[in-house]
Amino acid sequence: MNNRKLILILIGITIISWIITILSIPKKNELNTVREQLSQIERQIAIKRRTAIADSPLSNKFDLVNAQQKAQTKLKQAFSVMYGGLHSKKDVKENTAMFKQILGVQLMDKGLTDAMSGDNFFIEKNDSVDVVFGDISDKTDTTIQVIVSYKMKGRSETQEVNKEANSYTQIYTLHYDLVQQKVNSFSSQSITRGSNK
Repeated sequence: MNNRKLILILIGITIISWIITILSIPKKNELNTVREQLSQIERQIAIKRRTAIADSPLSNKFDLVNAQQKAQTKLKQAFSVMYGGLHSKKDVKENTAMFKQILGVQLMDKGLTDAMSGDNFFIEKNDSVDVVFGDISDKTDTTIQVIVSYKMKGRSETQEVNKEANSYTQIYTLHYDLVQQKVNSFSSQSITRGSNK
């Protein structure tokens, strides 16, 4: 009797195991769905890989050094004129097309706000423009720092005596497209040297 109960229990466990096994076998359409999802993911990975290789500034088809030199020359030209080369409405009119082409409208507007108000032009001369390249992992979104040092026109006798009080530095962080040679976005920070008494 005891053996018979044990055999019945084992037969019951075996039958339950078979049922669980049969029910856990995936249906053909579920397998096809999973296979399709895997193939889509593999295609997306291949596309991302090709895009990353193509966008790399180190790809064989992209001349990184030439693109950097071209960007540096254009940015130095635009910022030198913006911060020190504008002394009249005529100067602004003559350089607006260049500013739009190199800097874009938003950055041009920011620079013009710093340089003038109405018919008043605030910047006396440009001391220097330095262009420093940061992260160049993506040729369409490179980080560039532009440091512009300039002198403002004197406003009082005290400031004329303390010439450093009229010295300013503007630091721009640009997200720059080296392929299109254009500014994608920017942020800026002003620094005043000397003391304004």
